[in-house]
Formats: sequence, structure tokens, C-alpha cells
Amino acid sequence: MTQLQPTIHTRRDAVENRERILQAARELYAQAGVGVTLHDVVRHAGFGVGTAYRNFLNKEEVIDIVFEAKLQSLVDIGGECLQGHDPWAGVTRFLEESLQMQAADRGFSQVLNEAGYGSEKLASARGQVGELIVSMVDRLNQSALLRPGIVGTDVQLLHTALAGLIDRSRPLSQTTYRKYLTIVLDGLYSRPPAPS
Repeated sequence: MTQLQPTIHTRRDAVENRERILQAARELYAQAGVGVTLHDVVRHAGFGVGTAYRNFLNKEEVIDIVFEAKLQSLVDIGGECLQGHDPWAGVTRFLEESLQMQAADRGFSQVLNEAGYGSEKLASARGQVGELIVSMVDRLNQSALLRPGIVGTDVQLLHTALAGLIDRSRPLSQTTYRKYLTIVLDGLYSRPPAPS
């Protein structure tokens, strides 16, 4: 029995160390983006570089682990918005929640909007987000709630542009984007012509 205790203890330490590194990555990526190095992450966790490479192959693996669930959460939100009763409320909710997630986490915004980050799994989730936006816009076009001539790729580009605005305005405020989202939504919405 006494021979097993060091092994169990060592294993538990390894699991705890791994989670501390992932938590440090979440914090640094949220604040500074995914450009921070793995060395920065392990230093923030209170370890040396060797601990990082005993737990992870490289920085890309850390990015995958940190953001996979968050991207899947956004895909799930998009699916709910697409299936909802009110197509306009669905698009509005998706844009609001997606941009709120990005405002709170700079790294997530980068992973969502820039193709160079993460594995094929993250790339697939990014693609699903884009497809969901297109499907939501197609549904809006069928309901005549959308200004004529707007297509899915227009809203995808607006979503990306608002993410860029979040990043630019981040030093001033994490909520500036809401004003511009309101302007974008106002411009997308189709209104009946004024009576003559």
C-alpha cells in the first residue's frame, strides 16, 4: 500500500499542474490574446518551462484545449438561435452573445476570427459558426425582415468588423461595441415604406 501512495500523489500533482497551466493560459489569453508565449503561460502558473512540455506538446495544443469548449458553446448558441421561433430575435441574440464573449476574451476573438490559430477541430468549429450565420440570414430573407440585398456573407463580414472594433476600443471600454451593434442591427432591419 505504501508503494502506491507516491505514484498516486505524483499523478494527482501532474493533473493539478496541468490544470494550473490551462487556467493561467485562460487568464493570459483573455487579457492579452493568444500571442503570449507558452513560457509566459507557465511563468504565470508559477512553473518552469519543463513543466509545460511534460504536459503539452506545444502552444497549439494549449490553444486547442482552452478554446475548443468555448467555440462549441458558440456553435450551440447559433444552433438555438437558428431553431428559435423568431428569426430576427435569433440573429440579434447570436450577435449580442458572440460579441459579448469576444469582448470578455481577446484570445477567443482571435481564435474565432483568424484562421491561423488552432487545429482542424477549431477550424471546423469556425466554419460551423460561419455556416450558422449564413443560415440565419437565409431564414431572415425568407421572412422579409431583412433589408433587401443583404446576404449571409455580409453579416459574416459585419460580425468580423465588430470584433475588430472590440479589439481597437478595448483599452477604452469593453462595451463600446454595443453602440455599433445597435447601428448595424438598425441598418439590417427592413421597415415598411413610410406612407406618402
